[in-house]
Order: sequence, then C-alpha cells, then structure tokens
Amino acid sequence: MFNRSGFGLILVGLLFSLIGGSLNVVAKSDVDDEAVDVGLRYSVIDPFLDYPVLPDSKLPMARPDTSVVVTVGRGEYEPASFVLVAKNLKPIEYSIRVVGFSGRDNELSNQDVDIRYVSSWYQSSGAWDSQKIKRGEPVLVPELLVNDPDLIRNDHIAKKSYLKTFVKKDLLYMDISQLSSKNIRMWKKTIIKDASDLQPIALESGIQQMWITVHVPENYHSGEYAGVIEVKGGAETLYIPLEVNVLPFKLSKPTLTYSLYYRGRFDPDNNEVSSEYKNEQQLETELKNIVEHGFCCPTLYQRFVAKYIRDSKGGTKPLIRKHMEFREQAGVDNSQLYYLGLLAPNNPSTLNLINFEKQVKKFGELVKPFGVNDFYIYAVDEAKGEGLLKQLESWESAKRSGAKIFAAGYARHVDTMRGRTNLLVFHGKPNIEVANKVHGYGNAIFSYSNPQSGPENPNLYRANYGYSLLANEFDGAMIYAYQHGFGNVWNDYDHDIYRDHVLAYPTTDGVIDTIAWEGLREAVDDVRYFEAYLGSLPDDERKEMNERFRQKLRLWFGKTNPVSPAEIRWELINEILEVTDAQGGISERGS
Repeated sequence: MFNRSGFGLILVGLLFSLIGGSLNVVAKSDVDDEAVDVGLRYSVIDPFLDYPVLPDSKLPMARPDTSVVVTVGRGEYEPASFVLVAKNLKPIEYSIRVVGFSGRDNELSNQDVDIRYVSSWYQSSGAWDSQKIKRGEPVLVPELLVNDPDLIRNDHIAKKSYLKTFVKKDLLYMDISQLSSKNIRMWKKTIIKDASDLQPIALESGIQQMWITVHVPENYHSGEYAGVIEVKGGAETLYIPLEVNVLPFKLSKPTLTYSLYYRGRFDPDNNEVSSEYKNEQQLETELKNIVEHGFCCPTLYQRFVAKYIRDSKGGTKPLIRKHMEFREQAGVDNSQLYYLGLLAPNNPSTLNLINFEKQVKKFGELVKPFGVNDFYIYAVDEAKGEGLLKQLESWESAKRSGAKIFAAGYARHVDTMRGRTNLLVFHGKPNIEVANKVHGYGNAIFSYSNPQSGPENPNLYRANYGYSLLANEFDGAMIYAYQHGFGNVWNDYDHDIYRDHVLAYPTTDGVIDTIAWEGLREAVDDVRYFEAYLGSLPDDERKEMNERFRQKLRLWFGKTNPVSPAEIRWELINEILEVTDAQGGISERGS
C-alpha cells in the first residue's frame, strides 16, 4: 500500500555483477565539504521553476544531499530534476547512470528511467517568457533535453551558439545564432543527430541541470521502488538515491482534447531537417513523441493533391493516405480529425465553391476508414468582422459535404458567427464567459496562444494548459505549434518579430524534447489526476464534486498568489487515497 503520510527512509543493499560487489547507497561523495572545497555535489530541485537554471545560478530552493523522489500514477510519465554542482581545479569527465532498483516483483527497471542533460544555449532576446523577439542582446536559456552534452557549444563572450552537425562525414559546428545564404545551402546537406544514450560530460566549475523521466506502465504494481543514480569521474563517485512511489491507481486518457498544430507533411524523399517536410522515420518518430506527451490528435497539414507513393504490393497510394497510416500506427486518435490541407475559400466564386465541395466530400471518403467520425476544415486564420462573414458560403458548402468548421479567433468571433463555428480555437487567456457562450450554441472551445510555443519556461505551460482549462470550462487545447521554423528551425534569429515556435526540435532521424514540452505533458497529467479523482467517487457524488472543485480552481486562480499546479495535484492525490481507503482500497491491477 502506498504510504502518503511520509516516504520514510529506504535503506537499500544492491548487488551489481557489472560492478563486482555491493554498493552502499550514500547521499554525497566521499569528499569532506569542510576540509576540501573541490569536487562534485548535487541538489534536488523542482523541474518546474519560474526561472532558468544556468551554470552560474543560485538555487535557494535546492535541497542538497537528499533523495530524488518521484510520485507517479500507473500509465504516467513523471519528471524530476537535480543539479550537479562542480568545483574542480580542471575539467573531469563524469559518467551518469541508473544502477538498479528493488521493488515488488522487481517490475520497475533501469529502462523505465530516462536521464537527460538540460542543455542551455543562446536564443534571441525575449527568450524564456515570450514568443516574440524583444529589444536586447541574446539570452542564455536552458531548453534542450539531450544525451550528448556536446551537441551545443556556446561562446559566452560573443553570446553565440553552435550546433554539432555532419556534412557528409565531416564534423562541423554550425553557427545557429545567425543565418546567411551560404548557411542555408549547407543546411540542406546537414546531418543532425543526438546520441542514442547518455554520454559522459566534462565538468569543471558550475551547475549542470539533469532531467529525469520515469515511465510506469499501467500494469505495474503500486508501492515504493528504490534505485541509485551513479555519477562517476576521476577518483570520485557520487551516489544519489532515487525513490519512485507508484500510486495505487492508474490514469486514463483525459476527457479534454489535447491537440496541437502539427505542420509536418510526409515526403518519402525528404533528406532535410525542417518543421515542414518529413521522411518516413522522421514522421513516425514525431507522431509517437506527440502521443507519448498526451496529445491525442495533432492537426493534419498534408496537402490534398494527387501525389503518390508505391506500396509493398507494387501498387500506389496517395501520400495523404500513407500519412494517415502513420498516424494510426503511432496511436493518434483520428476520431476527430482537424485538417488544414484544404482551406475554406474566402469570398469564393460559384465555380470555386463547386470544386471545393467536391474536394471536401472526396477527403471525407478517403479518411473515413481510419476511424474518423468527424472531420473539420480550417477557416481563415484569426479573421475578424467582415472577414468572417465573407466565409459563410464556403462554410455552408463544407458542411453540405459532411465536414465541420474550426477556426482560430477572438471573443467577438462568437457573437459574429452565432454558432456557425463548430470549434473555436480561442486566442488568449481562457475566459469562462466566452466558453459558456460557445457551449450555449452547442459548440466546443479550445485554448490557443496562451502562449504559443517559443518560450522555454516549462511552468508557464503547465500552469496555463492544465487546471486553467478546467477552471474556465474549456473543452481542450490546440497549441501552435509543435514545430514552426520561420527560416531554419534550429536558428532563433531569422525573423524580425517572432522567435521560432518549437516544442521538440527535429533531427535527421528523430526528435529532441524541450523542457517546455515536458511542462505541457505535466499539464495534461494534471487534468488526468482530476479525472481520476472524479472516477474514484460514487456516482451520486460525481457531478456535485466536479462543479465544486472547478469553483475552487477559479478561486485559486483568482488570487494574487495562486496555488501551484503541484499543490493542487497533491490535494487530488490525497482525496483519491482517502476515498479509496474508505471504499476498502483499490485492486492492484484495477483502475
């Protein structure tokens, strides 16, 4: 049984054949702090801080020489973080690994724990808290979660960053702090790859943040699991206790719809790294990454044109159908399909309407075999007033062909269109009055641009796209964008107004996550905990407690110093455990 009154001390004796003996888990290295002012220390920190953790940061909230503790529901990915604090006379190379777990049935293994370096780099002014470029010098911010600590190199004097690439077989660090026409041509031949597993890191003086993600499959037993993170370099070995507390309930998918604008289009011949075109490996990896972060149904941008690919039987199929197959294999929920490859005409002619109506009908027939119940056609982006009214004919045309309409817009959109928009992707801070109006017309409302992707601050996304949606009665979120490079997706300096909008950076063969992307996954999980709480209640109490908790959320968010999402989650966990204790507990493998 999970002990919520306190985790207690876990003393673990572990035998490792690879090390050749027993390890006694200790919380710090053998170097005496008072005697020698060199060596390596660590501090456990909250992964969702409002300020960036940099090599020279002061960390008043850090907890030195304690266990890294992860409390996780079954079926969840849960993060934790710690910093390595180095004070060496010269660079020392350290290797980092998880060396073991002991728990019931030994279910939790080292493979369930992912450790990455949080890599900092120079981004354009406005970094950390804005999607727009501000006046000022480049800003050093933490963002990337990498296996290779040498993927990014920084010049702290010039305030520039360089990305490890390969042109043919030659290693080349590319300047990603500015672009020239020569660089643009070279990028087309560039290979960008992170290491497949965690590489050693050389530390001399300063702070290095580490990011841990624990994944507990739904069928694992609840209880306490204990392991060790080993940091080894030179004559020094640091052992950091890792405690994973698996809660006695599993988390189901959220009833809120978490979508995002995914611009990637399938091109089997693509050999570049961009936000726009993906070969088979890139598309498969990114769609899987999206689903694993709790986003059920990314938009589809694949153009509705007659481009084909040969199949395994020697025939051909449209690229858009192949893209739908990749979505299906990745676990994307296609039941509600949000499509931007065929846009509603603005102020169309009769001939355009007839052609548009035929295309919409044909598209609906093409995607129906992939479990599509409803498909949505995108209206003119963020249109206002007369710009909205000009679209009415094309909207009605799309609906006659079986489609629904979704559009990004503002509060006045609701009164102008009066229920004609099936889904409003609402720009700005969620507003319960607007949500109630939309629901009064029988339509849905998603959150958007609160903010768009770009800022690196993970807490910003967790706070704005989780409990805030519940408090304001929103139906989901559609964030812009998973990736949108305004020139080169790895360069933040190639637009006059906007910073690149990126939650996960594309590579030649995969994707590199960011701490902002992890903040969004945590927002989704916050909602899942709320729904687990409702699911634990008797049927006759569920409706009342649902409304009561949402009212409480509105009060909390209305305060000058609102309650943090982490505090709200702990209240929900305690409520679930109290309810289930009163009901006689939960079956170990039950829901």
